[in-house]
Amino acid sequence: MKTLFMFFSLATTLAVAPSSILAGSETGFYFTSSPQSWVGHGYTRTLSSVQAMQCYSSMTLQQCLQFKVADPHNVHGYWWVNFDAPLDEHLRVGLFDNATRFPFNTYGPGLSFVGDGRGDNTLTGWFEILELSITGNTLNSFAADFIQYDEGKLEWWNYGSIRYNSAIPIDTTVPEPASAALLAVGLTALVALRYRK
Repeated sequence: MKTLFMFFSLATTLAVAPSSILAGSETGFYFTSSPQSWVGHGYTRTLSSVQAMQCYSSMTLQQCLQFKVADPHNVHGYWWVNFDAPLDEHLRVGLFDNATRFPFNTYGPGLSFVGDGRGDNTLTGWFEILELSITGNTLNSFAADFIQYDEGKLEWWNYGSIRYNSAIPIDTTVPEPASAALLAVGLTALVALRYRK
C-alpha cells in the first residue's frame, strides 16, 4: 500500500556561501525514472530551484542533508531528496551503498526521494557524494548522484543527480539497473557456492 510521504526529521535552512566564492558553480537537479516507478512515475525533469537544509535524523541521532526542489509541473510543488550517513559516521565524499529509507535507516545509510504526493514504504538504493563542503552551518557546495528502487523493486528505479553550488556538471547518464542486478546476483551465487564446498 502506498502512502503519502512523511518526514520525521527537523530541518533548518543552511546558510549559502557568498557568490564570490561560487563563481562558475551550478545548482540544479535532474532525475529520470522507469515507467513503473512509484515516486518518479516515469518522469524526467531538469530543475534549477534547489534549497538546501540540514535535517536531524531521529534514528541515527545525527545531522543529515535535505534538498527541496521546486517543480512547476508538480501538483504538490516540490520534490525532496534526503541523504543520511550510516550510524556513527558523517556524510563525506564517497559511495554509500545498501541505502534504505530515510529516516528509518537505523545502521546503514539513508536515502529518500519523494514528491508529487508519492513516497515509498520501503526502498533500496545507493548514493555517491562527489563533492561536499560545509563550514559551520554554511553549505558551500554539494554534488551527489543516486539510484532509488521503490519498494526494493529493481524495475521501479529512479535516478537523480543533484548539484548545489558545484563545479561538477549534472550527470544525465543513468546506470544500468539490469547490470547492477546481474552483478549482485552473480556475487551472491559465488559466495553461496564457496560456502557450500
